[in-house]
Amino acid sequence: MSYPYNPNSAQSPTWAQPPSQPTYGSGYEPTDRTLYGQSQVPATQGFAQLRVHLKPGLWSGWSTRPNVRINGVPVVATWGTNTFPVPAGRHYLQVSTQYLFEMGPTAIEVDARPGIATDVYYAAPSGGLMFPGSIGFTPQTNPGMVFQIIMMGISVALLLFAFVVLLLGVALV
Repeated sequence: MSYPYNPNSAQSPTWAQPPSQPTYGSGYEPTDRTLYGQSQVPATQGFAQLRVHLKPGLWSGWSTRPNVRINGVPVVATWGTNTFPVPAGRHYLQVSTQYLFEMGPTAIEVDARPGIATDVYYAAPSGGLMFPGSIGFTPQTNPGMVFQIIMMGISVALLLFAFVVLLLGVALV
């Protein structure tokens, strides 16, 4: 058996050298330029950041999760702020909320400029099925919030009414 290094030999060891690696930050450009369904982004086009702020609906954040698609390609996202690197240019952003079914779907076209982070805000519906989500370039309010508060008020009023009827029924006996 032969070993590459012999300490009794007068020759220096001959180890296999790793192939040269590109140095990042010194003009290195990745060769695979396919990102979020766009084919071959030109190297001169540059990249931007798409910062998506996702706000859950009232009392539903713990039981739902956001669905985000950039140019039809699903990406992993959580409630809160999510940052996605995208090629500069126009992108189609779709956001919805996943419960047992998809609710609150909405979409927006975003122009991403090289080297700049573009902020997009989504608010999931609070009223469930009958409201779409809200999306825009400024912070959004949850659609259906007034409906949700009215329904909560009616529920509390009915509980108080039942409690009063129960107390009066016991007092009359």
